[in-house]
Amino acid sequence: MSTLDKLMSAYRSHFAGRDLPEPSSVNFHIAPDRIDVQPFNTDDVTHLVNLLRWAQALNGVTGRQWRTPGSDSLHIHLSGRTDSGTSVTVYGGIPYPHVDGLVRLAPGETESVTPDEVYLLADLLQQDAA
Repeated sequence: MSTLDKLMSAYRSHFAGRDLPEPSSVNFHIAPDRIDVQPFNTDDVTHLVNLLRWAQALNGVTGRQWRTPGSDSLHIHLSGRTDSGTSVTVYGGIPYPHVDGLVRLAPGETESVTPDEVYLLADLLQQDAA
């Protein structure tokens, strides 16, 4: 079985039947073996919640967020493993001006982030919208 076949099989067996938001893209990386998933980017709160829903399906989730230097976006990557051990990264981005004051990063700066912190960010954005 090829590496691509193994990755596709890991994706199907782990995520099939789960109630997850539709991805806008799924990428299978051969070296290193990894699957990347990007949920559709909707409004900021829904996008963050969709990232979290995908991440909750994984084991041992860690995260990174960074403020892009040119486009002024906040990019979030949440990475974990399927039950079979395949590495999966769920990623997305929202406009940094929408989170300015809630997230303090200089352009180009990166830091670790937990799923709980992403949930808190989504909750604060929801409160601001109300």
